[in-house]
Amino acid sequence: MIDSKQPQFMIDIVGESLAPSRYVLTNNVGIAGGLSWELKRNDIILFDKQGELKYGLDWPDAQGRFVSEGDFVSWLATHRQQGPVSLVLLMDKGESMNDLALPKPIAPMS
Repeated sequence: MIDSKQPQFMIDIVGESLAPSRYVLTNNVGIAGGLSWELKRNDIILFDKQGELKYGLDWPDAQGRFVSEGDFVSWLATHRQQGPVSLVLLMDKGESMNDLALPKPIAPMS
């Protein structure tokens, strides 16, 4: 991520790839807002970190708006059958994708 405070630049670059996704998840509240705005979607799901939205995510009407890291593998197994799932992550400096306990992507069906 070039600038986590203004994620629109990155979203402009990858937006076309994200558009067909049935589910879009992110681990950053600011990026979630940017994704919602740029993709014109109101269904962005927070992954692993709730940030300042923790209180609101505890409300019954927010069910399904957050997926914990521990629940992700089973959530993904269920939801990837409903369509493509995209994960947009803000990585810490020095962190790599190999450091994350994520399941391997599956190839899209032709």
